[in-house]
Amino acid sequence: MDRMERFLSIWEEEGCNMIPLSCSDHDSYSANSQFITHLVGRILGVQGLKATPIDTTGFQSVLRLIETTNADSFDLFYGLYKYNRNSGYTIGRLRGALDDVVGALLQRDGVVGVFDGGNRKSNDNDHDDNDDAK
Repeated sequence: MDRMERFLSIWEEEGCNMIPLSCSDHDSYSANSQFITHLVGRILGVQGLKATPIDTTGFQSVLRLIETTNADSFDLFYGLYKYNRNSGYTIGRLRGALDDVVGALLQRDGVVGVFDGGNRKSNDNDHDDNDDAK
């Protein structure tokens, strides 16, 4: 047994499921699972969300995400970011997704464009009867 096999066997003996992956696949999977989890947990943690008397099970899951990700050190979180070139791309995709979702809300609310300073699209039903007299 060579050194690499001995090293891997330590993890297997501890119950870890060793999956052969290329470095590229590992980094892609890690950025899209571990890093995104820690990023979202830390973002939500900054908001200071707390349990309420009317929490849904979904919100309870959000609070558990915040608790577990913020219990890990910031150094771990930073390492997930710093040493995985895919993490920056994950941040960009999260920002884009937030813009898309907020844009869909604003569009549904009649806002023209996305984040355009709140200019609303004119709706035929939004004028009063005096508009015709002007």
